Amino acid sequence: MAIVYKKTDSQTEHVWFQSSNIYYTKTDFSKTESKAFDIGAETNIHVPTIDVIVVFNRGAQYLYKGVELHDYTSFIEVLNRDDSTSHGKAFNKFIKPYSAEKLDDMDITELRELKVKFLKEDHEIECENSSDMTEVDELMA
Repeated sequence: MAIVYKKTDSQTEHVWFQSSNIYYTKTDFSKTESKAFDIGAETNIHVPTIDVIVVFNRGAQYLYKGVELHDYTSFIEVLNRDDSTSHGKAFNKFIKPYSAEKLDDMDITELRELKVKFLKEDHEIECENSSDMTEVDELMA
């Protein structure tokens, strides 16, 4: 499966991938904007857009600005399928066409630690604050 773990906290979606190139994405839905398209006859269509941070496996990090929400959700859906769909092709089709800003490289260890933190929080909620963390420890191995 391409998506290893997905967590939405408040308005932010964090997604970790098992991929040869993409490690993680982060999207803040509270900052959704709208892009207007003129379709003639004084009619505009407004399409919701978001900014998406993509971290690649070696830590390179980019901010893709103004990604149409439909393209982001299509990207996630393609990567969530359990088939041979190329992650790179999905990225090139749905995310890469948007304006990108290179950010400072991300320490992948920090993202792993964030995932572990979320897994522990999820496990505590599911187990009603049980002190047995064996399952989480196995997931982290």
